Amino acid sequence: MAFKALVALDEAGSAINAGGIVPPSAQLRFLLAYLHDIAGPADDGRPSRDSLDTFWRAVTRYEPGAINPHAYQGGRRNDVHTWIVSIARRIGLPLDIDLTVAVSHARSGRPPHPRNDYDDHLARVAEKLSQGR
Repeated sequence: MAFKALVALDEAGSAINAGGIVPPSAQLRFLLAYLHDIAGPADDGRPSRDSLDTFWRAVTRYEPGAINPHAYQGGRRNDVHTWIVSIARRIGLPLDIDLTVAVSHARSGRPPHPRNDYDDHLARVAEKLSQGR
């Protein structure tokens, strides 16, 4: 479930790449609540919703104000990626290369890249998922 939630989080985050927003929805609220429930403590040891709340604000709002909209959008993309990485680490699935490829392929429905050894790749991801939540 944690891996599927990470895939859904990545999908929501990618929706803002073209400058769009993700409409606030019950599905997004549930996803973030589930991730909060399974997440470990923040880096300072306290339970925290900061990364989840900041992710919510970044994907559901577009408020460039008086600053350069292009710069705002670039910062917004960076913020979303930073919070996805933080959330993934807190749920026990740090985004290394194997897991990033697995998330990308899960979102697109593609098998692993043909240059990768399919069985070895699946074994590494399965091992990481079994160690996570």
